[in-house]
Amino acid sequence: MHDWSGPRIPLIKIHKASRGHQVFVEKSKDRVYKEVDYERVGCKIVEEGSWSDAPTDAYIVGIKELPNEDRPLKHPHIYFGHAFKGQDGWCELLQRFHQGGGELLDVEFIVNDSGKREVAEFGPMAGIAGAALSIAVWCHQQLKPNEMFPSVTPYMSEDDMVNHMKSQLQLIANERGKSVLASVDGCSGNIVKWTRQETQGGGPFPAILSYDVFINCILLSKKIPPFLTKEMVQNNNRNLTVISDVSCDCTSPDNPLPIYDTITTFVKPTHRLDMSPSTKLLDVIAIDHLPSLLPQDSSDKYAAKLLPFLFKLPEASTYPPWVRVKNMYREKLKEALAGIEIRTRKESVARDKAELSSSSSESDNV
Repeated sequence: MHDWSGPRIPLIKIHKASRGHQVFVEKSKDRVYKEVDYERVGCKIVEEGSWSDAPTDAYIVGIKELPNEDRPLKHPHIYFGHAFKGQDGWCELLQRFHQGGGELLDVEFIVNDSGKREVAEFGPMAGIAGAALSIAVWCHQQLKPNEMFPSVTPYMSEDDMVNHMKSQLQLIANERGKSVLASVDGCSGNIVKWTRQETQGGGPFPAILSYDVFINCILLSKKIPPFLTKEMVQNNNRNLTVISDVSCDCTSPDNPLPIYDTITTFVKPTHRLDMSPSTKLLDVIAIDHLPSLLPQDSSDKYAAKLLPFLFKLPEASTYPPWVRVKNMYREKLKEALAGIEIRTRKESVARDKAELSSSSSESDNV
């Protein structure tokens, strides 16, 4: 067995899981740890993208999506595939695994006997980063409402990020007086934390409009009524001007925030929605890799959680968490292949009808 790691893999301590197996780390310009750090613990550095030529029994360990290609996937991949909730392109991705004989072992679905996620460390880090960005965007709106929020770069620590947010608030205080900081200092009393108990009755939730910032952090597992609708936000009778969608399910048909459908990035962190006839701003943050804003903290916490499960890969066929992941993949693969077959049939019928119609038209013109 081989363990291969893809670009930006956060497992600086992966050598502990090697147990006699060779660990390969691809070169990358976008990694918080240096290549020499991996070499010091016995990893071999290889060229970026060389995972595709690895032995077929190699585990390809990564974080985010694979290159958008048609090439069949022949390896077992351990990463966040974003393919089991009906996201864009999920059928095609799983078909590639099927064609190549590979397998998607989605980290998001490593769960215990009660169904609770075991490797969820990116969740809290995404929440922290999403909350910080929402504050930064709100500050930017106060100072430069006619300008889009600029690009962002990762912080080396949570302290660096918090200090930067404080500096943004200080700018507003300097602009508008100490009362702004006083209100921020007391904002803990103005933060409303909702759980399933508050949302179990189903949306929409007009109360969200009374807050300046809304941070969505739900774990979406099924279709639910929307939290907000376009009709609700297309007016000036709202305080809400910033939405930080940490869950980022906008490409899913079950999206609980159907007011937008555009992923944002560190280069362009916000999407300003057209709320006509409303003249009030509404910026959405929908970055699906928020933990990368705190790369070292996120990497270390994630690695500590994932490593015990990598230890168990030789027992993947019997170890319950991996068995559940494999079963989930097989279940979703069946759905994907069935969906592709139905779609192919419909497309074939549509072509036949079009050809028949074309032939009839030609006959009529003779």
